Amino acid sequence: MAAAGETGEAADDDVFDETADTSRIAEVEWQRLNDACTKEGLREGLSEGKEAALQAGFDRGFREGFQLVRHVSLWRGLVRGVCSFSEDSRGPLGELADRLAVLERDLLAGQASDGRVHQARRDVEAALREHQLPQLCQALDDA
Repeated sequence: MAAAGETGEAADDDVFDETADTSRIAEVEWQRLNDACTKEGLREGLSEGKEAALQAGFDRGFREGFQLVRHVSLWRGLVRGVCSFSEDSRGPLGELADRLAVLERDLLAGQASDGRVHQARRDVEAALREHQLPQLCQALDDA
């Protein structure tokens, strides 16, 4: 019976063994904290990655958009300048300047295509050549 008593005592020891419960609880708690930190780290990483990508896209778009608006504004200024010195051609040049102003507004609103910008440049160049001002075409290239 001594063997049975020893087995009973060993079983009783396991039931009342607080270190076994504490280590199990600690292991579960550690796993829960580890999972929570991993999930939070992934969320932060995704958020920062999205933010960085959005910022880079915004910066690139802003730079490109600014350049387009700048070009169209300079072209419009050239056309308006020619209008002020050319009384007989005020009509067609004035219309071109008005179209450039509309294009400028559309660019600022994000509603203009690159094709419209390229066509506007060709129109300005043709108008300058028509009025025998090819030297101003160089200003288009410099803009």
